[in-house]
Amino acid sequence: MTRTFSATADRLADSQNAKRTASKVSQLDDEDRRFFEREESFFSDFSRSDPPPTIQKLRSQLGLDELQQRAADAMDSLDALAARRRLASTFVRASFYEPGRYLAQGDTLKALTLYALAQSIHPENAQLCAERDAVYRNYALRKSVAPELGCDRR
Repeated sequence: MTRTFSATADRLADSQNAKRTASKVSQLDDEDRRFFEREESFFSDFSRSDPPPTIQKLRSQLGLDELQQRAADAMDSLDALAARRRLASTFVRASFYEPGRYLAQGDTLKALTLYALAQSIHPENAQLCAERDAVYRNYALRKSVAPELGCDRR
């Protein structure tokens, strides 16, 4: 019985579908590595920007429009999952880790910019919108700030 399973496994491993899938997984792994390196560089460059770039420019630098299209592609589930993983990484950093760091440093404008970037990935996220809007309203009491950095949906 073990020989039968072993022979079946060998036959499946030699199939063209398995070889194509293994190649695709390897390709996506390489793309993930490059994306996460680019993401790390992106956040490092962002920390040195003054004033912060526009949300559209930030989205363009990360290729978020393409990633969102790929994430929605039902025809290539492996690619869609990889795109969702990359979007999730950027969302978590832009909605939690990085803004927290900037708020602790007193750089509310950069925190608001990253909140807006994260909201552009998940516009339906009500919790992020509420946090973002609270920071925006508090900051706007003291300084002039672009309305698009807030998230008041009333």
